[in-house]
Amino acid sequence: MFDAIILEQHYLNAVAILGVQGFKPEWVKRFKGFKTVLCLDNDKAGEEETKELASIFLSNGVSVKIKELPEQFKDVTDYFLERKTK
Repeated sequence: MFDAIILEQHYLNAVAILGVQGFKPEWVKRFKGFKTVLCLDNDKAGEEETKELASIFLSNGVSVKIKELPEQFKDVTDYFLERKTK
């Protein structure tokens, strides 16, 4: 949830999900017509969930991009907080 908040603070529209199990495939249609980028946590579980979510989107006809964070950042919040201090 904090990741979505920090993205919104940086003028990027964001949607928070609580893992793949909390996301219903029928919701994908709500993303049609939007540029959708997946950027989950930078760990093994996040990588696996990113692949699974991308598959759900693609199988429902919605293209997505995947944003990978540099290795030293755990998540989007860490990335933006680090940038803010510089």
